[in-house]
Amino acid sequence: MMGKMFRPGLTLVVTLALGMFLSGCGGEVGPEDTVRRYFDALSARDSARAARVFIPEVSEGISRAALPEISIENLKIEKISETEDTSEVTAEYDAEITRGEGPTRTHDKVTFIMTKTDGEWLISALLSWGNVLQRDMLEVEEAVTEVAVPEER
Repeated sequence: MMGKMFRPGLTLVVTLALGMFLSGCGGEVGPEDTVRRYFDALSARDSARAARVFIPEVSEGISRAALPEISIENLKIEKISETEDTSEVTAEYDAEITRGEGPTRTHDKVTFIMTKTDGEWLISALLSWGNVLQRDMLEVEEAVTEVAVPEER
């Protein structure tokens, strides 16, 4: 009978410990989390959601882009550096991009330049080494280039 006895004190301690653990999981969002949200938005073909992880100067062009169907696999995200208000994050992945002519498979590595804006990590630039994703998302690339790389006068 002792084993089945309800122990309110023990239940309270376990509940409090679990609550403290879970509240710690909801801490500050790091630059890697922003990059993961970007890839989640790409996979969902949600350009408005993808735009929300970019600095305001770039986000408007991205929110209007028509994203191709894309499947991301083997995503590895790594923070390279971080200061109080800047960070550099790389993402390496395999992608299958489907457009009218059929799927294209690629392996790519992208470097994300991050800026902390109003306490939130946002993407200010990205550099792709494979360029296949950029070619397939020409509209996005043009929007980013137009805003991020001002013309010399």
